[in-house]
Amino acid sequence: MRPGATPDAAVAAAASHTLLTLLTPLPDSPQKQAAIDLIAGAFLTTLGAPPYAPAIQDGITVGEAAAAAILALRVGDGSDTPNLPYTLPPGPGVYQPTPNPEFPAVITPSFAGWAHVTPFVLRHSLQFEVEPAALFDLSGPVYAAYYNEVKGVGDARVRGAHPESEETDVARFWPGGGSNWNATTRTIVSSKSLDRWQLGRLLALLNIAQADAAIVNQQWKYTYTFWRPVTAIRWPDDGNPETGSDPGWRPFLVTPPYPDYPCALPTLTAAAATVLREYFGTDAVAFTRTFPAAAVPLPAPMAALPAKSITRSFQSLSAAVAEAIDARVFAGIHFREGCEAGARQGTQVARFVTRHSLRPLDDR
Repeated sequence: MRPGATPDAAVAAAASHTLLTLLTPLPDSPQKQAAIDLIAGAFLTTLGAPPYAPAIQDGITVGEAAAAAILALRVGDGSDTPNLPYTLPPGPGVYQPTPNPEFPAVITPSFAGWAHVTPFVLRHSLQFEVEPAALFDLSGPVYAAYYNEVKGVGDARVRGAHPESEETDVARFWPGGGSNWNATTRTIVSSKSLDRWQLGRLLALLNIAQADAAIVNQQWKYTYTFWRPVTAIRWPDDGNPETGSDPGWRPFLVTPPYPDYPCALPTLTAAAATVLREYFGTDAVAFTRTFPAAAVPLPAPMAALPAKSITRSFQSLSAAVAEAIDARVFAGIHFREGCEAGARQGTQVARFVTRHSLRPLDDR
């Protein structure tokens, strides 16, 4: 950085330049314009309106140059082809486009191409193997146990009948509030004495680990292509006498557009939690988050659950990971074994990232 350049200006310019560059190729829409306006507003709030003092302008120049260099490194990384055709025919255990009454008619398989994106730190997307699950044996007792668990607790009718239960709140909290680990990390560090350099390193590690975890997660999802609960529970006969079919069953929340195993939310949650655990040297990192959860439609004749503010508190990072696992089962969109496998995968990825990148100079 140039002597005397303002660090806050460099950070603001780097963030603004990166976000606006990524938004530029998207089709024009009210949502795109709102995002552009939000970025511009945050920039002005941070630095004020031009003309800028030389120190601020120097910081802007440095920040934009840093952003451009990093964006150039990612050109051709595969992220411009996120989706691939999905042609596997229906069959027991095989992932398929998922029907979701009261939601979009069909959730189309997506993001298979993300498995081919170049990782930031990992050597390749197959670096950490996710072993086949006992869940895959549709005739076995393990499959029956996980099947009946999600069929019971993840049923939209069950959750709708218990709108204020902890299970319902947990399912609703995690898709938006719990999964936003940048916001959670800002909450955590608000009570700690980190300078901007320490905070920048922490947030960089957090986002690198989650990005690489998302890449490897899609790699293994589309390796195993295991079906989602809504497909499994509606299937007429999977050959297991302990798994009764229900053609009218519906998950509490929308099923994401990719296979079940391993689950993405616990993968990314465990990655973030592991970065924080490695950074602070302890699992005992307590935090509380409040999230305005959206309304949830329910099967007729049940009325939709209204939007509500949900607060969740955690005494440790591992407690948050455990709840993220529960959340996907309570939502009716994952079998538990896939969630547990995702958490193990995210932990492995984040440990590698924290131990092989952005090391403090005095650790080298």
